[in-house]
Amino acid sequence: MMLRTLLLLGLASLAGCSKDTPCETLCRTLVMDCEFAAYPSLDSCIEGCLYDEELGADIEGESECIDAAGCDLIGTVDCAREFNPTSE
Repeated sequence: MMLRTLLLLGLASLAGCSKDTPCETLCRTLVMDCEFAAYPSLDSCIEGCLYDEELGADIEGESECIDAAGCDLIGTVDCAREFNPTSE
């Protein structure tokens, strides 16, 4: 009985884990994976991304496009132009 209770509590705590927001996902890719120097920090990228999102940028689409581009600089710029009208 005790093991069952502990297991249920563990599963409940996992269900409460939050998933990254689209901007967090995008910025982790740009700053941490691709290591683009355009952003001085992850936080500054996220702030800019949230602003762009308010202006109508498709952050999820841009993020998927950048993942497919594999950190290629030209591909990343093309993705920004396609999904983020504020980047021009």
